[in-house]
Formats: sequence, C-alpha cells, structure tokens
Amino acid sequence: MVAQGDAADGDNHLFKIELFGPRAGQWSDMGALGAYEGWFNWPLIADSGLMVGYTAVGDYVHGFVWTGSSGKTDLGALPELGINNTQAIAVNKLGTLVAGQAWIDTIGLVYPIVWTPSVGWDAGRMTVTWKIHTLPTAKGFPYGFVLGINDSGQMAAAVYNDDGINVAALWSPIAGGKGWKLSQLPRSRDWPNVAIAGDINEKGEIVGDVLSLDFAYGYSSLWQPVDRKRQTYKLTLLPNISGLPGGDTAEGINDAGDIVGASWDENSNMYAVRWSTKDLGSVQLLGFPGDWSLAFRVNEFGIATGTYGGVQCVNECVAAVQFR
Repeated sequence: MVAQGDAADGDNHLFKIELFGPRAGQWSDMGALGAYEGWFNWPLIADSGLMVGYTAVGDYVHGFVWTGSSGKTDLGALPELGINNTQAIAVNKLGTLVAGQAWIDTIGLVYPIVWTPSVGWDAGRMTVTWKIHTLPTAKGFPYGFVLGINDSGQMAAAVYNDDGINVAALWSPIAGGKGWKLSQLPRSRDWPNVAIAGDINEKGEIVGDVLSLDFAYGYSSLWQPVDRKRQTYKLTLLPNISGLPGGDTAEGINDAGDIVGASWDENSNMYAVRWSTKDLGSVQLLGFPGDWSLAFRVNEFGIATGTYGGVQCVNECVAAVQFR
C-alpha cells in the first residue's frame, strides 16, 4: 500500500509499505513531494506496482508516477494552454491509464485530464513515456476531475460549475482510441446539487456521494449499470450507522462488490465501514483503531486501507484491515 505523510525534515513524503512477506510492516520513503504543505491527497498504486501522485516542479505542481525500476517520472502539464499544474489522482489496475486534474492558478477551478503511455526502446532498454489529454466537460459545467479508472478505460468523478453544483460523471472510451465520451450519472431527487462519483470496478460499478450544497449532509452512493453496454445507470443511496443524512462517504469498491468508506454516528463521530452490493440494506463497522477512522480503498483479498486518529495516534495514522 502507499500513503502520504510527514517526514523528519517536515516535508510531505510519499511512502510505501508491504503488508505480506519478509518486509511486512516496513515503510519505504519514496522521497519528498515538496508541494502544498499540509494539503493532503491520497496516492494510489496499481497491481503492477506503479504509484501515482504529485510533487513540486519549481513554482508548479505536476503529476508523477513512481516505479521500482525507473523511479519517479514527471507527467508534465499543458503550458501551451496556460495550464502549468497537474495532479495524478487515479490509476487502473494494469497501470496503463493515469488520470486526475489540471489547473491554472486556482486549485478550486480544475479540469479533468488523463495520461496514456507509449512504450519505446532506449539503448536496449524499454522506456515508457506518458501523453496528457484533456477530457470533455458538459455544457454549464466547465470544470471537472477524475477519481477512479478501470481496465476497460472508464473513468469516474464529477463535473461542476461556478455555483458549486457537482454532477457525477462517467467518461467512457470511444472505439478506435478516439478519446472519451462524457455521460452524466443519475442525480438524487432529494440531494440534487452535489453528486461526486469516485472509485469504479471492472463491472462498471461506481461509488461516491450525494451531498448538500455545503457538503455537510448526504449519503454514500452506488451507481450500477443496467445494460451490457453500460450506457444507462441506476443510483442507490447506501445505509449508514446513524440512519441520518450525516455526510457519509463511499470511497472504494472492488470487483467482488465490497464497498468501503466512512459513516457518521448520531454524535458526528466518523468510523470506517463496509457495504456490499450483495446486501445493499446493511452497513458494517470495519474495526479500524482510533476514535475516528476512514477506509479509502479495498482490494480483491478483502484488505481495506485507510486512516485513523485519536488517543492511539498523535496526529493521523494509517491502517489496513482484512475482513475476509
């Protein structure tokens, strides 16, 4: 698993840790991020071992990928469009697509982007270069970002406008490698103003949130395709531990239909939880340590990873729980 954290030099660093084998439990420092001190974003890792995130490049921030063989690679930006900042947020399992967001000066106004790889040879060694592409947005919703990708090339997150209205979005690949088509996912009748899709599995199932305009209240959500071509989706609001719209969040989903995130109790305490597409009427605590906790991703082995805090942790710590 991978994480972002504070190092002894006071800077934010990227770290990785192995959960099994002879090095289980040992952290490896992947180097300084050097950008936006105190600004936290989750790095991700593909099944291939490719890690994605961001780091400082002079006065700007660029998306980066890390591999064990080639180290750190700058994914670049779009200076020809006046866009000098990018961030890699999502990667598919194969490590063949990386996506995220780009911005000019104001981080609040971002644009959805994706990088695709090209393989070449240099002095008898295989090399990989990454090309950046902008993704389409919708009329009335000029901004957007990507949070999840699957191996079919589907990407999920949201597009939004200057009024703060967010619409859950799905980008699907166009045949022949001609880009991606944007579709808006169904909105909630009771929570129409903010919907953000996040992780997406290989079945095209998507998790995320529907929220009030101030992001204070809402429900974790699941979007599922109802046709083979994944052109039509249905929305299900997931249950929570309080029975109230407390701003719960669904963050990750695996191919088995396990969903992880966090739910608030009646006292506004946040706890890592699990849902399942096989039983959409229940929610279970994951048993993370701490006075509060959040699960961020879950893999096919039923290992949920996330963060926790409280008296057991001075600031914020990382946890992994295997529930099956």
